[in-house]
Parts: sequence; structure tokens; C-alpha cells
Amino acid sequence: MKKTTLFFLVLGLVTSKVCGQFNIGLKAGLNLTNGSFIYTEPKRSGMIRFNFGIVSQIGLSKKFLLRPDVSYSQKGWRYIETQGWTSSSVILHYINIPILTGYKLTPKLSFLLGPELGFPLKTTGNMFNEKFGKRIDYGICVASAYSLTKKLGVEIRYAYGLSPLHIVYGRDSNNINAGEIYRDGFNRVFQVNVFYFLRKQCLE
Repeated sequence: MKKTTLFFLVLGLVTSKVCGQFNIGLKAGLNLTNGSFIYTEPKRSGMIRFNFGIVSQIGLSKKFLLRPDVSYSQKGWRYIETQGWTSSSVILHYINIPILTGYKLTPKLSFLLGPELGFPLKTTGNMFNEKFGKRIDYGICVASAYSLTKKLGVEIRYAYGLSPLHIVYGRDSNNINAGEIYRDGFNRVFQVNVFYFLRKQCLE
């Protein structure tokens, strides 16, 4: 009887500790995505794409948490139709791995910040032979998450890309590579996501 009581006491303590430290779930949402270009024409506008994946949360203390996730995410832009250019789009497909550190402003509301890596899968759309989405994308994410219940929540996130999408190289009069001239094009993505944890979050 004493062993049984001790077992359930230890089990209760471990479950409480795990709930406070680690959680895993699913996420999905919409991307309002665009490319930021300075030198390269034509003009571009944003488009709506989507993302989905696995989200986790590690409690570091009562106020601080770590939120890594892995997701499939579509980025890109749409060309604005102008003289000499027809309407078309570039869609960049990535596996994204952000690792965000969070601070709980309240038991339900968190502010998150951290780096993101994007591993390119493929590029689709009418691209005018431009070779985008061939490099690893990296950037900074800032987000705010709100827990509607102990399992369900919503998040808004902005990903600011720091890795250039387009590198231009020059050639001399002998058609020999003269080196890099400039770098241009960076991903800009605003996300609205819903997440669902598979076990209850400890909000208290």
C-alpha cells in the first residue's frame, strides 16, 4: 500500500514537472508574403500562401519559455503587371526551423523572439528564368502568442529575412567572372497561425 501511494505521488510530481517544461502539438496558418528588392525590376506585390507543421514548447521558468517548431512554409511574391511584364508569381517552398525564446506577459499572453532557418525545397511559378530559392534562408522572427484554452491558441508572427535571394555577378570584357556586383531580394513574411498542443498547457 505504501509502495502504491509512493508510486502515484512520484507519478503526479513527474507529470506536473513535464507539463511545466515540455509540450508538443500542431500548427497551421496563412502567410502574407513578399520579397523586398532594391535594385531588381519589375515591381512586386504580396500574396497569400500557407504554412503547417509541428510546434513545441519548453518551459524554462514561470516567465520564460522556448518554442522551437518545424514547418512547411510557402513564401514569395507576385509581379505587378506593367508594360513589358505580364502578371506572374514566384513561390518559394521551404522547411522552416525557428527557435524562439518567449516571455510570458500574462499566463496566456507571450512575446517571442528568435532566429529562423529555411531550407529550400523547390521554386514554382512563372519566374522569367530567375533562379530564386536555391539558398538557405535565415532571418529573425518576432511573434506574439495567446492561449485561448489550455490546448488551443493563436499566434501572429513576422519573419524578417536576412539571406539574399538574388546575387548578381559581373563579367569583364573577356567574359571572365569579375566577382559579385550586388545582392538583392529578401523574404518578408507575416503569419497568422493557430496551434493545438496535444497535452494541456500549464497556464497557472
